[in-house]
Amino acid sequence: RGADVTAAEVHERVRRGLGYVPQRRGVFPDMTVADNLRMGARAAPGDRDAAEQREAQVLELFPALASKRGGVAGSLSGGQRQMLAVARALMGAPAVLLLDEPTAGLDPRTRDELVEHLEAVNATGVAMVLVEQNVRLCLQVSARAHVYERGRCVLEGASSDLLTDPLLERVCLGGLSWRS
Repeated sequence: RGADVTAAEVHERVRRGLGYVPQRRGVFPDMTVADNLRMGARAAPGDRDAAEQREAQVLELFPALASKRGGVAGSLSGGQRQMLAVARALMGAPAVLLLDEPTAGLDPRTRDELVEHLEAVNATGVAMVLVEQNVRLCLQVSARAHVYERGRCVLEGASSDLLTDPLLERVCLGGLSWRS
């Protein structure tokens, strides 16, 4: 929305439409799933009715969490905790969702399930900035991508084009430097 939020407080970033999902399943393990979701809604625009409506929408995107609403977040599997972290960020009604290594440490089945959920989130109109080691996965779920090496953009373009770009393999295997 055109504003510099670098020095802004977290609640101000949320109000400006940013959501953040940390790398290591950032949930409150001693709180219930429902309380974790409520925490995500605290800085969001709107009243209690709006928060309840968002919660219903979020639980529709992540149905496995709906049956666990009253359970303690610490009892969830790693994949469920990551889904809860995404769901909690969505409770802030973000326009842009920043995800830091969302599939780190997940088994392939859980990773694929999370990716399906992220695609569904993106289909609702939420833009996503995804930092991920699994480059091919990123390219499969995104419309556009920028591939960085040592802080420099070495490839960019439509994800479908980058998937077939021979330079991608060289970059991923460390054979191409931004100086090349």
